[in-house]
Amino acid sequence: MEGRSQLGDALLAAGHAAAAEAMLRRSMELALPSSGRQGRMMNFLVGRLAITVAAQGRHAQAEALLGEQASAMGASGADADDHLIQARLRIAWMAGDVDAAAALLPADSSLDQADILLALGRPADARARASAALADLPDQAPASPRIARARRLTRA
Repeated sequence: MEGRSQLGDALLAAGHAAAAEAMLRRSMELALPSSGRQGRMMNFLVGRLAITVAAQGRHAQAEALLGEQASAMGASGADADDHLIQARLRIAWMAGDVDAAAALLPADSSLDQADILLALGRPADARARASAALADLPDQAPASPRIARARRLTRA
């Protein structure tokens, strides 16, 4: 199963999204009997499949795949795990939905959100997020490159 999913990733990276999708769907078929719908392996595979589907421009179908898996996880009493959240973030980014992508980042990641907004040409929004992040830091916070960049952004 893992080998097939890695091959699917390689096919996608090489620009063969349809072949990658077929490989990942086959991996899911093989994983289902042993992993079950609620298993972490299935979350991983569904996340990879959704990213592959989105890479072909089928963002709504990719989001539906993730929603179905999250529902299956909810039925088992388990929360959606990192694989599904990361896939949802990548799909939102690929679809150009910056606000949805930023909302999927953890609440304490305002600097990441500011970087995303700045990269997309939304400097006013980026400054606001960076200012909010800096306001939450202690006055003596160590100066990391990210914090220094946020301070420069808020002075711009």
